[in-house]
Amino acid sequence: MNNPTKLALILLACSVLVYFGFDVSSVDQKRAEEIRKKNLLVTGIENIKMAADARLNASQKAELQELNLINQQSTNDSSQIESLKKITGFWYSQKEFELAGYHAEEIAKKQKSSEAWSNAGMIYFEGIDQAQDEKRRLFCYQNAETAFQNAQSLEPSNPEHELYQALCYVKVPGENPMKGILMLRDLESKFPEYMPIQINLVKLALQTNQLDRAKSRLIKILEKKRDLAEANCLMVEVLSKLGEQDQLSEYKKFCNLKI
Repeated sequence: MNNPTKLALILLACSVLVYFGFDVSSVDQKRAEEIRKKNLLVTGIENIKMAADARLNASQKAELQELNLINQQSTNDSSQIESLKKITGFWYSQKEFELAGYHAEEIAKKQKSSEAWSNAGMIYFEGIDQAQDEKRRLFCYQNAETAFQNAQSLEPSNPEHELYQALCYVKVPGENPMKGILMLRDLESKFPEYMPIQINLVKLALQTNQLDRAKSRLIKILEKKRDLAEANCLMVEVLSKLGEQDQLSEYKKFCNLKI
């Protein structure tokens, strides 16, 4: 085959690929690649189940099989919820937070309460720190975020749900590393007396070695609630890092530490 003929065939093949949408540099493919990178698509629940099952021993597999059978035989929402709670507890005891959270989420879908969604969110939230690899961690993060959003939509007056949303963003900053911090500060302005927000701002100050800021916040907290154990323990940590050993004793007694 002569060169002009070869060239013509090559050009025709390229035209066909472009016409039928197989151009590797097409707008759609570029967009899909950008979405893939941006969202860091995580593993699906079926893959998670398979991997978790493989980590169980024979006795644990038998226990889980029995729990699943009870769930399948449940004839109403009440009995299904009770069996799902047991399955949730099983996976939680195995530290398989993705599956524990997944089943807690199934409970929340049936109960449709802020408490149930918050419970699911808290299990996923624990998994963010405990997950052994990045895909599992992201699975927990994404589902924790959604669960807390659902809880907040059902109970908007409770700052706890939004607090944990913010803490999700702190743990997994993504493209906007300040999102969680800004949410916490906004919550602080809306709920100045809500101690968990104050405590978490202290912890963040400690993590970034802003010891004077942490100390200042703790002084304000302890002026309002002198015997708050967690605040006293944090003050012991801050003062120790600042080298102010002479002030430790008054905080240690409320922290239940030996002097």
